[in-house]
Amino acid sequence: METPRLLDIMKRLSLTAARAMPRSFPESVELEESYNKRINPVEFFSKTFNYPVTLLSAMFDTGCILSGSRALDFFIPGSAQPDSDWDFYVPGYAESVVDMISALTFCGVTWDLEGDRIKEELMANGSAITSNEVLTALSSWYGGVSHPATPRRVGTALHDIVLKFRHLKAQGVKERHFIIKRHATGVIDIAAADPVSHENKLSYEDFLGRRFGILQGSISTADGNETVQLIIGSQYGSIKSCMSFISNSYASHVQCFMSGWCASHMYYRQANNRHAFTWKAKGQSFAKVQNAIAKYEKRGFEFSEPKNLSAGTRTLDDGESLFIDYGDLYRPYLRECDYEFLDECLYERRQNIQGISWRESDGRILDFRSSWENCFRASRHTFVSAGPDIPKKRWRRLSNAVAINTQRPNANTIRGFRSVVGWRAYKRGWQMRLLKESGTVFPGLRDATPWSWVL
Repeated sequence: METPRLLDIMKRLSLTAARAMPRSFPESVELEESYNKRINPVEFFSKTFNYPVTLLSAMFDTGCILSGSRALDFFIPGSAQPDSDWDFYVPGYAESVVDMISALTFCGVTWDLEGDRIKEELMANGSAITSNEVLTALSSWYGGVSHPATPRRVGTALHDIVLKFRHLKAQGVKERHFIIKRHATGVIDIAAADPVSHENKLSYEDFLGRRFGILQGSISTADGNETVQLIIGSQYGSIKSCMSFISNSYASHVQCFMSGWCASHMYYRQANNRHAFTWKAKGQSFAKVQNAIAKYEKRGFEFSEPKNLSAGTRTLDDGESLFIDYGDLYRPYLRECDYEFLDECLYERRQNIQGISWRESDGRILDFRSSWENCFRASRHTFVSAGPDIPKKRWRRLSNAVAINTQRPNANTIRGFRSVVGWRAYKRGWQMRLLKESGTVFPGLRDATPWSWVL
């Protein structure tokens, strides 16, 4: 059995350094056990989230990944700070987004909704200041024949705010900030407000300046509150894959991810030496890149422009990258009759990973491609439109199998979680209310397909 001291040392080592220890002393059972805990994502997520296996199984089903400094910290401890965000990326399919909202909520995340903030400030102070961006997002969910903005649907306060804001927009008002006032009679007024000296960024903007919907939340831990962000891969109704967020990153050290069954770093060998390339990209925000670089320089990373890059094709399991497969972690949480289902899912996902490649040239990542995404992302064979034609096994969710097999309360799984795939009434559920009242997400999510999880 591993000792607490040995495990503590192992947790401070990078993945390759940790692996070298049991390889150097193969007769040591304690070292092997400590290493297995070091690479166990359940151990990693359990430091912050309740029910980590439930969370991972939802990520497995949806294709959601963790990236950024928190994922980098899994590969190279010390890369994240206590105030670092937990950045989850999910493809822009409605069922996938809803399932991740449910899973993260079960795991302890509470969500910060601009709609709730506005209502609370109106109740407490009679006024609230907000941005054009937030009001546009709130009003975008309601209107027209299919989604009328009625008091019953959105509540009296938001109903009146949406109608007033639409009236202002029709008059051509384009101010960036507005003050909303609620009079003693209950009447809502909206007027232009003075510019706000500082405000939190309410939408997610990648390093190419493209904006995406985001749900912002927090989770209470032993070390205090930590920020959680669910970034939605949808832009103007089209799906942006989670891997494309990573491939478009400003530098190589953060080009890594943790999924529901594997973890990989595109430039691990380099990052393990605390070095990173900064990539050229058309339209890149210089100020944003410099701020990000300065943050990591304080954590010991050095940056340079890429030179003498390989002309060959790169993959996630070549000599420069690192790939870890932990898909078998689910077996203790499943019935034996579910093992074949797990094996089939893992086989397809491993094939997906093997089909990911890219090239490097002139300081850029070029031709990043996923053969499975190219084949399946455009599929319109959705659970909603083609339900009877989809084989029954494609409807199955690993997260449901894990939940059903949860016989008694435990720290890793919760019985109450269920995927909404196949449940048409989910669009009237509390998760959709969160999206509509977030003020940071726009409509346009597509219906999920059996291949929504593809990276």
